[in-house]
Amino acid sequence: MRKYILISIILVCAFGCGNENQEDRIKVLENENKDLGLKLQKLSTDLESSSDVVKDITALIKNIQETEMNIEEKKHRLRSAKGVEDTVDMKEDILNSIHRLYEDLERHRNKAVELQKALDSLVATNTQQNETISSIKIALEKKTIRVEGLVKQVDSLKKHVTHLENKQGELTGEISYLKSELNFKENEVSRKELEIKNLHQEINTIFYIIGNSKELKRKKIIVKKGIPLLRSLNPFSRNYVLGQNFTLAEFKEEKSTLTKFRIDGKIKKILPYRNKNHYDISYENGLSFINIKDSKNFWHQKYLVIVTK
Repeated sequence: MRKYILISIILVCAFGCGNENQEDRIKVLENENKDLGLKLQKLSTDLESSSDVVKDITALIKNIQETEMNIEEKKHRLRSAKGVEDTVDMKEDILNSIHRLYEDLERHRNKAVELQKALDSLVATNTQQNETISSIKIALEKKTIRVEGLVKQVDSLKKHVTHLENKQGELTGEISYLKSELNFKENEVSRKELEIKNLHQEINTIFYIIGNSKELKRKKIIVKKGIPLLRSLNPFSRNYVLGQNFTLAEFKEEKSTLTKFRIDGKIKKILPYRNKNHYDISYENGLSFINIKDSKNFWHQKYLVIVTK
């Protein structure tokens, strides 16, 4: 009798201890499962942040492309208006529009620098995220205890990890592409800045030549005005106009519009005609001085011929 009672006590203890060990193992698995869930939640948040950066970069590239198209359109309009005397104000407005677009490009460039830093940060954390995902996979693969409820959760977590891996891979590829695209656009912005600078210099470039009438006639820059027969009757006529086939090769070139001239001798004529409200001429000690009061209208034609006596 005592033998059977002893056996019963041993069985009860063994069964009870077995249940306690199983409950402890389930609690451990539940804690590990909770920890893995928190890690996956953080990864999901990081991926959402990456998606926001990708969207910002895509929008920035679109803005840069639209700005470039606007610049090309303004340049085309500016070149189409070149040489027309009654379009000075229009040229000025177009050039101001180009300056504003240049400022837009500068803002895009600053935004590109910020997004470049964000991309670098994403690239730096990308390796760490991959390592975290790998560690989660390894941890999940080790959980092979056949507890029905936990097995279902582990399967769900594995699917979520696989989804995160796929999404991470897509974002990695997209980030790499956008980084190269952003670098390309930064180079394009620099090229556009240089092009705008050159265009600005071209708009402000002037050409002028100073010389006596004999020298300028020899170079075919000026000719006597009037009918040939009448000119032969009055060879001392001093009424000159610009020659039809003159070139700017003999002219001096300046990259900015001048506002003053100091000339040896006395000025006989200024060609092409300028309104005298736009400038003054004074003489002192055998020198002539031209003071330009209205630079915009005075230089509506980019070349100037000063004929001296």
